[in-house]
Amino acid sequence: ISWRKVLLPLIGYLAISPLSVRLSAAIDEQVIRRLLGGALLVMSGYFLFFSGRVRIRPNPGSALLLGGLAGFMSAMFSMSGPPLSVYCLSASGSNEEYLSMMQTLTVLGTLYINAVRMASGMLGRQEILLCAIGVVAVYLGTLIGKRIFSRLDLSGGHFQRHLLHGIAKLLNHKHCTFVRQRDNTDTAGVVHHVP
Repeated sequence: ISWRKVLLPLIGYLAISPLSVRLSAAIDEQVIRRLLGGALLVMSGYFLFFSGRVRIRPNPGSALLLGGLAGFMSAMFSMSGPPLSVYCLSASGSNEEYLSMMQTLTVLGTLYINAVRMASGMLGRQEILLCAIGVVAVYLGTLIGKRIFSRLDLSGGHFQRHLLHGIAKLLNHKHCTFVRQRDNTDTAGVVHHVP
């Protein structure tokens, strides 16, 4: 891990994410959905039309900005990957360095955001148990992905990578919406609005 390259985006991530956690708890779910839709459109447009033409230089400004954007998006939408990917792709010299930077930033940022959520009472026992199961699944997925990743060419395949990322996020979003609706339905099948 190149800590020199990871430190500034991590500072941006940690500085912005608590504000985003508070904001996500305070605004209506419909507003969050609209923001998510807008973020997905902007990112899709960037990755499809501009990522090959626009070069992000890995300087302190871009590191802080993209780290802060990742912290905002992670706390708001659980989606820090695209901004971190843009920074790490420009700052890394190999697949292994890219992977180590992405994993370090994601793990440290996620631990921090979840600590903020736990301290503010947003995560209870059930959520923590589900997160622990998720950690095991992510670890197993990382072992499999690491074998595949070492064979990838990062210079191409942006479209496919971001298309798959988008599909995974939409599936995750649909699942979370289903779980929320199921959890807010009483035994008579009536869905209750959660403030």
